[in-house]
Amino acid sequence: PTELDQSTFQRTPINRIRVFDDQVGELLKEIPEFDDVLAVPSQEDPLRFYPEAEKQYPHKNYYPSENGMRGFVTAATNYIKDRGVEIVKNCKITDLRSSQESVQVDLADSCCQEARQLIWTAGPENLAPMMDSESWDYAHNVPMVLYYFFVPEDSNVNYTYLHDFSPDSHVYRLSAPGFYGNQRNERGQSYICAEVPTTTDSDIWEQPGEYVDTIWKTAVEYDLIQGTDMKGVE
Repeated sequence: PTELDQSTFQRTPINRIRVFDDQVGELLKEIPEFDDVLAVPSQEDPLRFYPEAEKQYPHKNYYPSENGMRGFVTAATNYIKDRGVEIVKNCKITDLRSSQESVQVDLADSCCQEARQLIWTAGPENLAPMMDSESWDYAHNVPMVLYYFFVPEDSNVNYTYLHDFSPDSHVYRLSAPGFYGNQRNERGQSYICAEVPTTTDSDIWEQPGEYVDTIWKTAVEYDLIQGTDMKGVE
């Protein structure tokens, strides 16, 4: 903890903990002091707790109601293209230089782009070395195995996501993005996800298929999804 940046607290779910049922949580959120620290589901109306959101918080983000993150990417791409923005893909950034007036970005194709501001949305592993930042010393890659289970769209899913920080658990995070993103395939299936941090010399890294049943049982035991067998699950 002594080596963590102060912003870490704000970047994790630790600062928003739900300890009440939804009805009580919604009532308490009417009190400003509680509103900042309580979270309740709002998928049907994402901005209902932010009546002035468009004026005060134009950057407010919420999960797309259709097609998940793919829906967001498609909509965002069309939005910025319609406003004359050029999109360059698959072109590595080789160097960055900044001054009081502008930022210069050198691309692998020998092209140099210059702008007043640079917004970096990728991880710090490529940015920090180019900026000679000491924060690079605190950026560490974490190997992770992801399990996606396709389940019937009418499955009983109890949570959008949950975390387990205990060291003896395989799964760090369970989530149901297919359900809160209203995603389903042509076979009438949605999906849940299990994220398993590990090491590159672990059994689960070498043979992830051998742990499918174990990870599924974890999702059931944690009550993310109801059902004890894997009937209809892929």
